[in-house]
Amino acid sequence: MSSTEIKSMTYENFMNQAYRLDKRITRPNKREFQNLVRLEDKNENTNKNLKELKSRMHKACEIFFNQDISSTEQDQLSSLMSLIAQANSSQEIYECAKLGKGMTQRFK
Repeated sequence: MSSTEIKSMTYENFMNQAYRLDKRITRPNKREFQNLVRLEDKNENTNKNLKELKSRMHKACEIFFNQDISSTEQDQLSSLMSLIAQANSSQEIYECAKLGKGMTQRFK
């Protein structure tokens, strides 16, 4: 399995945790992440795809905020949202998804 496949699955798993809590967001798909990687590999403009992924991840964090979470978890989610806002590449999106997946494991 390629590293892109593993990274895209991490993104999808994090987003699925939020999707299970609130079906009003679009069902996540690993192709969203893979499309960003493909554009980066071709040195094409990734702004639109990156903005979309960041927006979706931000919405997922808001879903977790609406759950019964501790103040520590609120702080962690706030810092994750800040990292998502600063992300400028698929690698940074992956790191955020990996962190988020760990933080929200109990919602699985």
